[in-house]
Amino acid sequence: MAENRILDSKYMLKLIMVLWVFLSLIPGEFVSLIESAGFLLIIASYIFRTRFWDWNILICLEVVIVLVLAGHSSVYLALLSVTAYDLAVKELIPIVLLLMPIGIFFLSPNWLLGYTLLITMSVYLGLMKRKIEKNSTEYQKVYDQERKSRYLLEESQRKLCQSVDETARLTEIHERNRIAAEIHDNLGHALAGNLIQLQAADKLMEKDPQKSRELLQKTVQGLSNSLELLRKTVHNIRPKTVIGWAHFKKIIDDYQYCSVEFHHVGDIGLLTPRQVEILTSSIKEALTNTARHSDATQIKIEIEIREEIIRLFMRDNGSGCHHIHEGMGISGIRERIENAGGSFSVTPQNGFMMVGILPREGEEGEWE
Repeated sequence: MAENRILDSKYMLKLIMVLWVFLSLIPGEFVSLIESAGFLLIIASYIFRTRFWDWNILICLEVVIVLVLAGHSSVYLALLSVTAYDLAVKELIPIVLLLMPIGIFFLSPNWLLGYTLLITMSVYLGLMKRKIEKNSTEYQKVYDQERKSRYLLEESQRKLCQSVDETARLTEIHERNRIAAEIHDNLGHALAGNLIQLQAADKLMEKDPQKSRELLQKTVQGLSNSLELLRKTVHNIRPKTVIGWAHFKKIIDDYQYCSVEFHHVGDIGLLTPRQVEILTSSIKEALTNTARHSDATQIKIEIEIREEIIRLFMRDNGSGCHHIHEGMGISGIRERIENAGGSFSVTPQNGFMMVGILPREGEEGEWE
């Protein structure tokens, strides 16, 4: 679109001056063949330079033709304003100064001032156009660089999220292996010893009842010790930090920008640690976005834990917008939820609203 505006500006001055010269020649009695051919050559050169290649040699040719035509009629000197404009766009001001004395040879003193003003105005317009083109080019470079940096940053963020998920998965596998080894090394050996004692007591039941009772008593004590060992193992597995709905309420209470209404439905103990982390990050990011970009005075947050899904709903009463650009915050929320197998949607009209859906995972988290 910017290129079209620049192209229109190139045509505009040429078209105006060509029409002015043409209309000025109409009242005349006769236009020679040389004038017609020269005038058409100039028009063809304008079109060629504007549409294809803007060669300096064509500009020189146009000046020569105008000088030849000026010998027939001084009206053609008006076309030098186009030359002055094009030279100013190219920042060839010293060459433009050579056009000024030409009027002295072809124009009367009454028309010389008008000719000078016309050339001066054309130079000014050319310099302004050159400045606009430079600013536009510089702006486009900055915009392209910013867009490239944003894409690289979003790609790095995506890879980082994937790395975090992979690290969490590997940590989970490592922890499972550690728990399995601990149960095998401690509880497994104890239960195996108790089983052997039970088998021995069963064989001695008839031959040596006293010895059999002693083995049974040892087995009962061994099972009691195994049960205590199992309790300690489970206690060490459970997270030391107990997270409940108070965890989310604290995040909301710490938010000072505007009033927040929080509702929750379901058992938070059904959430896995990963789902708690996703919900926590999403709520924090959404609240931060509201404080930075919204004029809202009220925010509503709902968390629903159903049989098959977990639903996060947030909406504010701000003015919203017609189109939203998903920056790092919104795209980060979308990525976390979609990487967990869920879906995410945003509606910016009539206040900002976002809905995230997470699937229920097979294993329940150790949260209360």
